[in-house]
Amino acid sequence: MASEPDRLVELLVTRATEGLPTAQEDELKELLVGRPDSDANALERAAAAVHLACIEPNASLPSDLRRKLDRDAERYFGTE
Repeated sequence: MASEPDRLVELLVTRATEGLPTAQEDELKELLVGRPDSDANALERAAAAVHLACIEPNASLPSDLRRKLDRDAERYFGTE
């Protein structure tokens, strides 16, 4: 059986790359309770960065997604 830190990493990697079923998500939450200093989203951000790096440079966002991002950014950063 994997050690607790190994299992935590395994679940975080799986969540970032494939997603987790409910039972494994619950297991992950339990493991994270004992590690409040852990950055549970670090691997998801890393996976997203790799994905973005692999996207075709001239690919455009769907217009509805671009509008949502613009609205969210305006709310978060405000207008100048």
